[in-house]
Amino acid sequence: MILAPSILSLDYSRFNESMEVLNRKCRWLHFDVMDGNFVPNLSFGPDILKCFRKNTSLFLDVHLMVKDPKFFTKVFAENGADGITFHYEALENKEECLELIDYIHSFYLKAGVSIKPGTDPEAIKELLQDIDLEKDSRELKEILETATGQKRARVIKRLEVVEAFRESGNRPEWMI
Repeated sequence: MILAPSILSLDYSRFNESMEVLNRKCRWLHFDVMDGNFVPNLSFGPDILKCFRKNTSLFLDVHLMVKDPKFFTKVFAENGADGITFHYEALENKEECLELIDYIHSFYLKAGVSIKPGTDPEAIKELLQDIDLEKDSRELKEILETATGQKRARVIKRLEVVEAFRESGNRPEWMI
């Protein structure tokens, strides 16, 4: 399992010290990018990622929670991202998702897709063979242990879809 600490939790008053620890202990850093439109929160732009790129060789995992993931893909690719995950719901259809995956790959980045809690995981099943990043099922199991009620049922469904795809034999090599 890959642990990717979110930079949203970083104590920026101790940036240098924090980076020393992260560079020693981690392989990835996770960046939650929120535009204040697709989700109500607003986080940060590419300049923060660029600053981190100057201070680490860790894999920089960018999770776009934005209305225009194609625009933000280019911006974050040009500023040091190694992987970009976008939300299925930000696009109109599966064809647009596949086009965005190809666009992400055109920057030689790993591509991932995410879904909101209310979205049926079956919606992205056809995309799984084209992406490079997925939530590890052990991570989903850890979430499941703390989830209750309807949230627990949604996590179980997501876990079943990912594990069924893995077991189908039709999975790409990166999922093995």
